Order: sequence, then structure tokens, then C-alpha cells
Amino acid sequence: MGCVLRIAGSKSAVRAFTARTSLPVCRIFIKGEPMFPGMKRLTRITGFNIDVSSASGTDHKAQVRDALRFFKRHALELRRLRAAFPRAKPELDFSIWVTAPPETFTHSYWLPPPLLTLAAQYGVTIRFSFYPTQEEEAG
Repeated sequence: MGCVLRIAGSKSAVRAFTARTSLPVCRIFIKGEPMFPGMKRLTRITGFNIDVSSASGTDHKAQVRDALRFFKRHALELRRLRAAFPRAKPELDFSIWVTAPPETFTHSYWLPPPLLTLAAQYGVTIRFSFYPTQEEEAG
């Protein structure tokens, strides 16, 4: 699952931006359409996800490294994204695979100041999404 940058906007803005961006768009979702093909559950918002890191949810360090590279490599397109969606609240979503229940140990994750600075520069909120996994799958 890795790390994605998620942006919401109008259907026309999403389609127009994703049609001409060099950012690695990995998913477009349209309000009222199935969340995934064949699913009955419908999407509640329109937007898209951009692939920031394909590193495993067990490799937070690699996700952070990839996110730093992503912000530096795509600065021009990120400025264009911000201009195209001025009222949007983009989220950088780190997927974290949890292999033990929270009462077993403390889950602690860090973000270095350069990543926080870059995220703030583009108005990006940071989210950690925790997913339960089996011990064998995460290893």
C-alpha cells in the first residue's frame, strides 16, 4: 500500500488535472461510482491518489525517504496542483501495518523536519493509516 497523496475536488477539475499531469496518479475516484470495480459501496467524494511510495507498510523509514524525494522531484507539479485545487486539503497518507495489538506495545512514528517543511509549503496534511495484519504477512 505504501504512501499516497490524496486530493479531492470537482469532477471536472480532477479529470482535467489528472489528464495532463506528470505526477504518478494511481487512482481516480468519482462521487457516486463504486469504490472499486464490482463493489456495491459507492464513493462519497471525487478526487485522486498519487503514488508517493510503494514501500511496504512495515518500512516506515523507506516511505519517509520516498516522500522526501517525491516533494523535491515534483516541486513544479505540486505548485500546479496547489493552484488547480486552491480550497483542497491534500493529505499525505502513510500506510502502517500493525502486527500486534496496541495494548501490547507503543506505536511510535516520526517525520523529519525537512518533510514537515515541504508538506507545509504545499499545504499538505499528514495522516497515518494503521492496518491490522497477520505477523506472517508483515515479515
